[in-house]
Amino acid sequence: MKNSGINNSFRIDSFCKKAVILLLAVSLFCLVAPHQAEAAIAYDNASNDYGSPSLSWSHEVKGGSDRIVIVGTSCSNTGDSTANIATLTYDGTNLLPNEIRQDLKFDSESRSTAMYYLVNPPIGTRTVSVTFDSGAIRSAGGAISLTGVDTTNPVDADNGVAGGTGTTASVTVTTNTAGAWVVDTLIVRNPNGDITGTTVGADQTERWKQAAIQNSIHGAGSHEGPKTPAGDVIMSWSIASGSDGWSISAAAFKPAGAGGGTPTISSAANQSFIVDNATTAISDITITDDASSPTITADKDIRIRIPSGFNMIWDIGDSTPTITGTGSNHVDDTSVSFEDSNKTIVITVTSDFDAGDAITSPG
Repeated sequence: MKNSGINNSFRIDSFCKKAVILLLAVSLFCLVAPHQAEAAIAYDNASNDYGSPSLSWSHEVKGGSDRIVIVGTSCSNTGDSTANIATLTYDGTNLLPNEIRQDLKFDSESRSTAMYYLVNPPIGTRTVSVTFDSGAIRSAGGAISLTGVDTTNPVDADNGVAGGTGTTASVTVTTNTAGAWVVDTLIVRNPNGDITGTTVGADQTERWKQAAIQNSIHGAGSHEGPKTPAGDVIMSWSIASGSDGWSISAAAFKPAGAGGGTPTISSAANQSFIVDNATTAISDITITDDASSPTITADKDIRIRIPSGFNMIWDIGDSTPTITGTGSNHVDDTSVSFEDSNKTIVITVTSDFDAGDAITSPG
């Protein structure tokens, strides 16, 4: 890639985060725009029901902005038959397309959990309805509503365990975004004792717990957060000995405005560009994504922009640079394109960057 002129300014935009470098004759300045303010996630309300097996209950969203309702289901089935969810609605809205995950165990000791969500649910009391395949015999379900969640891309990470055994039900969710909250859904099949024998982990807040008919299953849900910095969150429940086992699903949710970390851009050397000189090769440019919360994604290409007031353009005859680095497999490393009357060079991102990935484009 080549350029010419008196000085040069580049800007990389990815996921609404900006890093700017100003290349002058004697020095390199790195200016990072401030993050968009992050909203803190807050608890709104919870509700639950049990059935044999269909569920229908009322949930009230009390208010707030950037709302989400998370619905978790716990179900056992007959013998080796399946017990998939047939329908799941919130206020008549189909939530099946918004599946987060299912952790299914279909055998003689069946125990399955699943989680779904709806962003911006209406304020007020609405009905949650769940039906299952004919194989289901016992079920429980709960809804947890939160505020301050990223409603564009709410799910930060998820994990689950289908068919666990022992007296501790546990799953680890590795969050990617600081300030995330983790929500879980649990089932215990044929627990030994009443619902008081199923207790939430020390760092979690229990929000719903329900015993189905004659304690044949226990269903429960909790949350933990905020998790700062991002990292592992262990969601766990203690279970009385003698049960037939458990399954657990869990997911992390991003705070509104989080977006992730900040990518950086740097040049291998300071340079001067002289007006009317011949086309000049630039020093190597390296773009590095955030080391803990990557933000360069396939839906947002990388753009390096020369400000409109600068008497400079990119050399469009040089459209096949060799892009190297740990992130080169996430971009089209054989060609670039140009916008804004050749003042912006576009590097196509083909897949999401991993934390700390970098690409270098030689001049």
